[in-house]
Amino acid sequence: SRQSNNAFNVEPKKDFLARSLAALNRVRREYEGQTVVVAAHGMLIAMTMTALVAERHPELLNEDGIYPIPVNASLTEVPLQYLDDAIDRLVVQHLEPELGPEEVPAGAENTTLTLIRHGQTDWNKANLMQGITDIPLNDTGREQARTTGKKLADMGLEFTVLVSSPLSRAHETAQLVGEHFDLQVHKTYPELVERAYGAGEGLDIPAPERRAPERYYPNVESERDVYIRAVRTLRNIVRELSEEPGDQKIIAVSHGSFIRRALSAAAGEEWTVTVPNAEPLTIDVPGLFAWDSTKQFDEVGRLVW
Repeated sequence: SRQSNNAFNVEPKKDFLARSLAALNRVRREYEGQTVVVAAHGMLIAMTMTALVAERHPELLNEDGIYPIPVNASLTEVPLQYLDDAIDRLVVQHLEPELGPEEVPAGAENTTLTLIRHGQTDWNKANLMQGITDIPLNDTGREQARTTGKKLADMGLEFTVLVSSPLSRAHETAQLVGEHFDLQVHKTYPELVERAYGAGEGLDIPAPERRAPERYYPNVESERDVYIRAVRTLRNIVRELSEEPGDQKIIAVSHGSFIRRALSAAAGEEWTVTVPNAEPLTIDVPGLFAWDSTKQFDEVGRLVW
């Protein structure tokens, strides 16, 4: 019987195309306006060219519907004008279903929701993309968390429940903040984790690529999906905790990219600055429930304001 490609550790076609197109986009950005020669491999060139020209120039394909593998040491001119469309189709993934506005749940009229980004880690200090990689707090991050907890307590604020992302940097931050309110972490929510940065995690990504990493690295959670996940998750937390008796004053400890999208959605305008480590930020709960993903993104999932 025939064995599957996976039995021979063959790279899936979609993964192959995603990494080749993303790498080509990084080359284009880094050498913008220049003529660049890239030494690569026959199948990579053939499959990348197929992705770029198949819909517009099918006459360039062979009888198998593939751009012919070039002969050794030959030159193939890449039509970069088609690259953005190919990235939209084959690199950027939109997995979350649309999310429309909802009524604020009964019992949540007086609910408050304070979001806190975790304290500093060594990867933060080195400006590396963390994503869902589980990097612990460093000593500075622990001190930031303690300082934030004390600051909130000294202001006379009261909180009734503490939740966090399960990643250790967020969970430990929550524990250290909670000590000032005699609160333990009530629950960890996997949906509160940071944006997944795929192949970009652990790298010091150049600033232009940080603005749209899903177009430069494979398996990055799309901007659209981060927004929808953030809003849906926080709505669910408010809904769940508002079923408890009394007014709920919630602290949710999460991550910078997640928090920035939640704040933007709730406010109806983009939060353009980096969320500081361990900084408490109160989110508008009615704004959170009023947000509509169908009005926030265009037909290919790009953010509009």
